[in-house]
Amino acid sequence: MTCGVTPDERIIALQISARKPGQQWSAGNFITLARLIAERYRCRMFLFWSPGESSNPMHPGDDIKAEYITGLAAGYGLEAVPTRTLEELKAALSLCSAVVSSDGGAVHVAAALGLPVVALYGNSDPAHWHPWHVPHQTLRGSREHVNDISPEDVIRAIDPLINSSGEPGTGAWISASPASA
Repeated sequence: MTCGVTPDERIIALQISARKPGQQWSAGNFITLARLIAERYRCRMFLFWSPGESSNPMHPGDDIKAEYITGLAAGYGLEAVPTRTLEELKAALSLCSAVVSSDGGAVHVAAALGLPVVALYGNSDPAHWHPWHVPHQTLRGSREHVNDISPEDVIRAIDPLINSSGEPGTGAWISASPASA
């Protein structure tokens, strides 16, 4: 899987699925985050999700949520990357430069690939479930629900992970302002 990616491209992955309701960040938050990323960074964005229907009690999927987000955020350059197997998810994530995801399997797959991660926590404990051995930022909802985390909180957490200097607002990632474009 290459998704037409060149070796020097920067890609932020947005992974939208979580099994537990307290870990499910809203579609609106992901759409707003995609807009903020597009305004702030020179990069591509890939959207990942668990395949299938949300009504599946054994493995709820997010096909409908992904279609909704992609439809409304396509103007921001968000690209849907369907992955139907763990192998496809690993291959697609390996093309990325950083990952934003609610706590779940994708966080740990990204960490195993050595990717910087912004992990969103609702009713799970980031002290126990944070990504291991990679640069990461953990954000936790105040009422133990990820929807208490704003897209602005997430964008602030992304900055130190993707700018090699660690300084927000610097480096090759940052877009030119509209006035200078």
